Order: sequence, then C-alpha cells, then structure tokens
Amino acid sequence: SWADAGTQAFGLWQQILGTIQPKNQTQDLLLGGTATTSAKIALINVNSGTPTASISANSGNNALYLTGDGTLATTNRGTITIGSSATYNTSGNILLAPNGTGNVGIGTTAPSALLQTTGTSTTILTNLILENISTASNLTKGTSIDFYIRDTSVTSKLAARIVSQPDTNVNVNDGILAFYTRTGGVDPVERVRIDSSGNVGIGNTTPLTALDVTG
Repeated sequence: SWADAGTQAFGLWQQILGTIQPKNQTQDLLLGGTATTSAKIALINVNSGTPTASISANSGNNALYLTGDGTLATTNRGTITIGSSATYNTSGNILLAPNGTGNVGIGTTAPSALLQTTGTSTTILTNLILENISTASNLTKGTSIDFYIRDTSVTSKLAARIVSQPDTNVNVNDGILAFYTRTGGVDPVERVRIDSSGNVGIGNTTPLTALDVTG
C-alpha cells in the first residue's frame, strides 16, 4: 500500500516531492522473482557496490545489465541489438559520441583514435568487413569508403572514394578496387583501377598490362 506523505505510517512505499520511493532506501528491488538470478527486472547493489539494473529473459539465465560504472553487457555472451528492431519498429539513427568527444574501442578498453578495433590472430586479422547484400542482378553494385572535406563555406563535400565492385571486364565473379578523387567542384571520378588479374590502370578502366597509363 502507499503511505501518507505526512505520517508515512504504513506500507513499503512513500510519496515524496512528486516521486514514489521505497521506505527502505538500502534494499535491492526485484520484480518477477524472489532472487537476483530469477527476477525479470532487478535493481541491485543499492546499499553498496556498483548499482546495477538488469532485465532478464524467461529462461537460460540470459539477462542484460546496465551498471553504474558505465557497462552495458549480457550474460552468457548474449547478443545486444541496438536499434533497427523489427519487433518494436525502431529504425532511428544510432549515435556514438555525437558531441565529438570520446573514442570508440572494439576489443580494447583504451582506444587511441575515434574508432579503434583490436584483436589477436596468428595470421591476417580481419578488422572490418564491408558487404553489399542487395539481391539486384546488376553488376555495378559494390561497396565504398567515402572521404569528406569541408570547403571554404564549411559545407561537407565528397572529396575521394575507394570502391570495390565486380570485375565486369574480366570476370564478374571477381573484384576490382578503384580510387576516385574530386576536382573542379564535381563529384569524384575514377583515377586508378586494380582489376581482378592485378593489372593497374591509370586514367582508364580496362588495363591490359601490369601498368596501363592513359593521358
């Protein structure tokens, strides 16, 4: 039951200054279970330690934790989905350090750049994968890395681009790597291409020799 704001004479909860509070401010709160391992929602370590909020699934001891020291994690190495949920119809932007301060680290607790990925491998380590999963039948689909600059009017302009696409000149099941740059205020155009056979074209998109220069 709710306590009277003046007497607070009964019940486990109280209403003060427009808020609802437990009378005992040092006990943990469990909903949907009688133990921290079974509760569906829990607020623990209220009296001491690092305050932690958890939301648990119905089985398998799978839970999401948010701690007072800034940790968001799951038990049992579960997956965390942020945004783009079909269940809850969410498709907004995901912002990381939008105020421009702070770095993002993947595999490291001390990133030294805006984005740093770190791992361990005795061979080549794959730190980043870019994939175009379109099912369209056209052969021009691919992936790109775009580089932007600010002009004198502080407007963002696409300055350069690195593109990977199917090699329509040699074998569409193989790939090319092309380098684009911007000049004359127009969108970047292709300057250099490495085709699937390893030929390099400068000024042309169909290199016929190891180094094929046009212009």
